[in-house]
Amino acid sequence: MSTVVTEKGTKTVKSGEKFIVSDSFNPEELVELDQAGAVLVFDAKEGFVQLDDRVVAQLGKDNKQRYSFAKEFHDAWRGEEHAQFVEKFTVDKQLMGSASDRLNIKVDGRKFKIRWVRPDNVSKMQELGYSMVKKDEAKSFLDAKAGHYEISKLGQTELVAMKVPVSIFNERQKAKVKVNQEMAGSWRKSGKAEIDSVGGQGFLESEKNGQDWEERT
Repeated sequence: MSTVVTEKGTKTVKSGEKFIVSDSFNPEELVELDQAGAVLVFDAKEGFVQLDDRVVAQLGKDNKQRYSFAKEFHDAWRGEEHAQFVEKFTVDKQLMGSASDRLNIKVDGRKFKIRWVRPDNVSKMQELGYSMVKKDEAKSFLDAKAGHYEISKLGQTELVAMKVPVSIFNERQKAKVKVNQEMAGSWRKSGKAEIDSVGGQGFLESEKNGQDWEERT
């Protein structure tokens, strides 16, 4: 028996114990399970976990082979599913689809927030923690090009789909709200002081409700 540290705590693993692997497993956990002698059976459809080559290289022979089989099945299944998703469109999707059609892209909203980015801004967004949406991470009116999703016209890339983890996105939103509130509070105090200094007329924030305004005479 071996003890493996998982996100849910420590777990005792018996050699030969079987685990059904979905995308809820992280790569480090899978390597530890493999080293503990666990049998890893990879979900080959919605729950398929995409592993980097360096992670796969650390798996034992049998688990590495099971991963390879699951990936082959997943790629074939994803291709068929995508064909069914777009079969209702009979026009040239890239040239004839409406703007809303081409912007239509679906990802797992529990994991990622997505935005379309101009090519010249891709590097900037990568510095902020964004990465390009990979083929297996989304469904789109347009198929993926070179492993990612983009909108192009006459061979020129116009927009690239990029994603950021929901946790990072939410933290940034909280920070923006805090800054805006601080700026609003500073402005209100400054405006009140200026009105009081001249003894004139103006609008002051109601003391009863910070969202209402009343005329001061």
